[in-house]
Amino acid sequence: VNVFSSIEKTLFDKKKLETDLKNSTAAYFAAVEIHNKPNIPYRYETVTLLMMNAWELALKAYIRKHIKGKSIFEDNGHTIQFKTALAYVAEHVNAQQPKSFMAIKENLESIEEYRNNIVHFYNEQLEPYIFMLVAKAAANYVDFLKKYFSRDIMSEEGLFILPLGFKLPFRPEDFLSKKAATKLDSPKAKEFMELIIQKSKAL
Repeated sequence: VNVFSSIEKTLFDKKKLETDLKNSTAAYFAAVEIHNKPNIPYRYETVTLLMMNAWELALKAYIRKHIKGKSIFEDNGHTIQFKTALAYVAEHVNAQQPKSFMAIKENLESIEEYRNNIVHFYNEQLEPYIFMLVAKAAANYVDFLKKYFSRDIMSEEGLFILPLGFKLPFRPEDFLSKKAATKLDSPKAKEFMELIIQKSKAL
């Protein structure tokens, strides 16, 4: 009975892992699709929600597969929050390859900051800054799945991503400056912009 229980648990865990990854990639492709629509209101508010959902499920799948002794569930039966899952994965990956997950963690934390404070950024021209964060998160996501789950989602889906235009060409570094932060109206938006600048310098 114990043998069969163990087998059943393994199959159940594998099925849950596959479901997490399937839902994660679905959220990822939905984010890309919405991002690349020519004219859509509330673009980055929606894209960041989907991209963070994709990453959250991927991080929890990583915990299921690679981190023994850590659970994605809390005592109340709910799954752990995004920031907890991110901390678990960052600690585990960095323990094997020091500082290798640092930039990814900072990137995702910055997007989470934007997602959690969207209401404070109303009517601010933050698109170029969020574009840079989301573009990097999207590229990191593909590498993450390829490295830790042997999933090459670009090859599997045959996806070709067109870049979104901002009267291109533009250089990301043109936006990441103290001068750029002063052009923003709300204190919260300025604080967010300065946070990104500080993280970039630290990394």
